Amino acid sequence: MYKLIILPAAKVDIIEAALWYNKQQSGLGIGFWQKLSIKFIL
Repeated sequence: MYKLIILPAAKVDIIEAALWYNKQQSGLGIGFWQKLSIKFIL
């Protein structure tokens, strides 16, 4: 099994993407973040 390392810059990109998705549709960014958080520990 491999250990996934998410670099700080990647975390920033993920947060920015979640904020963008939330601007497109209310709650969409939260769903995006939750899906990633379930798969990967953010």
